[in-house]
Amino acid sequence: MYARALLLRNCGRYTMVRSDFGSDYATCHFLSEESLYAGLTREETRKFGRIDANMQSDFLTGYDVSARPIWFTPGMFVESIEESDTLLKTDRVKYNVVDEIVPSTSKSTVFDKKGNRNFIDRNNIATFGSIESVLPNQKVFTIGISKEERFLSCYAPQDVYLMGKKRTMFEVLGVSDVVRLQEDELQETIPTQVQMEDLNEYFSYTIHDVNARYFLVQGKALKCWRVHFYLDGKSITRFLPGVFVERAERYFGGSS
Repeated sequence: MYARALLLRNCGRYTMVRSDFGSDYATCHFLSEESLYAGLTREETRKFGRIDANMQSDFLTGYDVSARPIWFTPGMFVESIEESDTLLKTDRVKYNVVDEIVPSTSKSTVFDKKGNRNFIDRNNIATFGSIESVLPNQKVFTIGISKEERFLSCYAPQDVYLMGKKRTMFEVLGVSDVVRLQEDELQETIPTQVQMEDLNEYFSYTIHDVNARYFLVQGKALKCWRVHFYLDGKSITRFLPGVFVERAERYFGGSS
């Protein structure tokens, strides 16, 4: 299995609504594995077709990962490449609007056949409150893994990709060489998304975030993989939990 580290930056405010309390919307303080796959592959493997609302859907229902077998660790907002702490620096932005020609959260502007401007109420959308967003120009660190080197070698500095439902532009600041994973054990791993049953694969762990689909966990994994690389002029070693690599192999359609 091959790996490559990427350092990105968000060119605009990053918003990925994760919860709401009344009229205050909170955003994720990291980029999910799924968001990075969709963005960094430019949605090339997305499946188009009719969606059955009665069926339980997941990411693999909408994307054929085996067609482009690459996967990424969650994108963590970092102060520098040496640090792995997430940034909690967010900006609470009011999304109240006034009567404008531009699209509004409270009214929709339409024109009749005579050119007169009219308004249609949009009562199904909140018109007050606040929404969090991560400020622009923050660094994001992620590690991509793949069985084939060519799927990792295509990334280069100054490449631009769109992430999240708001399609925020992210620029690649730097990339490491493509390296091989080295098996290890009982090392402190970087944060990854795991299921509840996967927690048994850790000797100790810290849960950074929880939602209906996964835990964002960092800890000392019983089985892990070492990644050593040079990025931004620094020699860096990171460890990936075995459960993360094994899950990626299942997405790719086999084992190494």
